[in-house]
Amino acid sequence: MSLNCTRRSRIHRAGRIAAGGMILLPLISVSILLLMYFKPVGKSGPDGEGKSYIEEVMEAKKESREVAYEIELLNLHKDIRMHAIMHNDKYPSLEKLLDYSSIAKKYFIGRGELEPLCVYIEGQNENSFWGNVLVYESGVVEGGSGMVLLKNGEVRMMSPEEITDAVGETEQDLTGR
Repeated sequence: MSLNCTRRSRIHRAGRIAAGGMILLPLISVSILLLMYFKPVGKSGPDGEGKSYIEEVMEAKKESREVAYEIELLNLHKDIRMHAIMHNDKYPSLEKLLDYSSIAKKYFIGRGELEPLCVYIEGQNENSFWGNVLVYESGVVEGGSGMVLLKNGEVRMMSPEEITDAVGETEQDLTGR
């Protein structure tokens, strides 16, 4: 009977150790993940050159949003060009563009009190200057930069001053001054 009791007690202790190990493993995994999450990446030093993992992830996320935005502007350019092909080289008005392109609805319609994300410059056609601005980002703040879609399909990042100058040149081209 004592041998049987000892055996049960060993099995019981082994079960507790196994159960404790089952709890301990996820805790170790979570600890390692947390260390990796906050660990500095790149050069680290007293001057604070290194970036934490979360800063790297946020930067990568911002870059991916910019690439997605650029792709959507290029697709918008294709929609505008397709409309021009079907309508004797005339680019659509904003109203027609909103009917024709699902991407346009996302960028040219304000949401509630907010102004639209982008501005479309109407009145252009296939014979307009190739460097004219078709679409530019509205509300770009001082010191920042915004994306601009040119008539030739090129997407550029520009400062607020550069956007103002490019839009002014486009309007001069359209009015013939």
